[in-house]
Amino acid sequence: MCLPGILLQEEKINSVFLLYLMSIPSFCILAIAALALENWAVLESPMHYDHHLWLFILLSCLGSVMYNLASSCVITLTSAVTLHILGNLSVVGNLLLSQLLFGSEMSALSCVGVALTLSGMLIYQNCEFISDSVDAWRAKARDLHPGSREDIAGPSKPINQDLQDRLQTDGKLQDKLD
Repeated sequence: MCLPGILLQEEKINSVFLLYLMSIPSFCILAIAALALENWAVLESPMHYDHHLWLFILLSCLGSVMYNLASSCVITLTSAVTLHILGNLSVVGNLLLSQLLFGSEMSALSCVGVALTLSGMLIYQNCEFISDSVDAWRAKARDLHPGSREDIAGPSKPINQDLQDRLQTDGKLQDKLD
């Protein structure tokens, strides 16, 4: 799922062209799997089947193409991670719908999984808000306790800046040793 995201967003490949490129290897893999797993039943004459079967097969193919095209469009507009999260949401929706419509019982583990999935989605959706809240909390803790330890309020410099300072110091030390 990440490779189509890279190709669609960074390489700016058209989603229909990407679907075309992916269809040929997919067909070959599925044809080999069908021949191996279906005991060569594919090679029998398909003409003795009902014509309604062929209509349903064509509708299934059309649905598959439209699903893949829609997935590519969603990846182009958002990201592969967002599409994956939407897939998790559809699983949660299927569980809840199954429980509502069919009265199937959800175990405690299923309920915990639904809660974790929904909380993860909320965290992903609001990551900037959470980051701003944590930064505000750290600044408030620093203002309230100006002489306190650094580990309570967090580092005074961003981690990347601290890492860059260390690399520069190590580079200067290495130059002096040479």
